[in-house]
Amino acid sequence: MAMDEIDNLRRILKNYFNAEDGLSEEVSIGLYQRSFSSPEQRRTLRDQLSRAFADPLRDWRSLLANGEYEVYFAATEEEARAFARRILWDPILG
Repeated sequence: MAMDEIDNLRRILKNYFNAEDGLSEEVSIGLYQRSFSSPEQRRTLRDQLSRAFADPLRDWRSLLANGEYEVYFAATEEEARAFARRILWDPILG
């Protein structure tokens, strides 16, 4: 997965799901869905997310919580991956 795609996922997580913003998960998902409403945007996002979820070395825990933003603190990588799929994949592509 290209670095610009990882940067895009980080941007999405920071801008729509950052816990510091104080938005509920439901509101955050709604904003995220509205931002990716066109078929072309969804295709691009689907491709990026497909590559990210297919990468066995992808560190979802670090993508969800790091020094720049905090979305969710997962105890395990499996928990982080499941949470990321629930907020990123399911609302747009699920």
